[in-house]
Amino acid sequence: MKKLGFIVAIAGATALTASASLFVDSFESGISADWITTLEPTAVATITTGLGVTDGSQAVSVTHADGAGEVPLLRINNTSSAFWTAFTDPTATGISVDVSTTDAVTQASWSQITMRLQGSAGTFETTVPFVRFAGDQTISLLLDLASIPNTTYTWGQVTIAFNGQPIADRSPLIVDNFRVIPEPATIGLVGLAGIGLIAVRRFKI
Repeated sequence: MKKLGFIVAIAGATALTASASLFVDSFESGISADWITTLEPTAVATITTGLGVTDGSQAVSVTHADGAGEVPLLRINNTSSAFWTAFTDPTATGISVDVSTTDAVTQASWSQITMRLQGSAGTFETTVPFVRFAGDQTISLLLDLASIPNTTYTWGQVTIAFNGQPIADRSPLIVDNFRVIPEPATIGLVGLAGIGLIAVRRFKI
């Protein structure tokens, strides 16, 4: 008697590069109590589903009146346990946010968005100007925590603010996709793609 048998097993290993955010607020559930929206008496924050949404289906629209000086739009601080936990995580390397203008005004006047981190370890900020002579546009700000010499905070807050002249030309402003970003990490996933018994045959002679 002669027996012939064979089994083929296939295994797959895959490596992924992942950089999931430690904290994300895209305002899909509205404006949470973690956000302070009453910093400027003339500014009104509401939820929008229209132009300027960069993540998910909703964002915060902030309208504001003309006037000189900086206009604070939104602020989040360490009373937000989820944000504060993410911000103080040792793997946190940055804070990012998208701010869009949707007024379709082609203006020559300068205007800019600032994201400012203030706290017990000092004040740090990043500022990006809107493009002059252009209409609708989105600014993505990134505050690089790795460049901050002392990140030992016992308290802190992040303010998103607008400045420009004339200010009313950039109203409303759409704020979305606020994140605390970790350092890039490679996750190795070793998976058994499949084990197939192709054939086991027995022949009798």
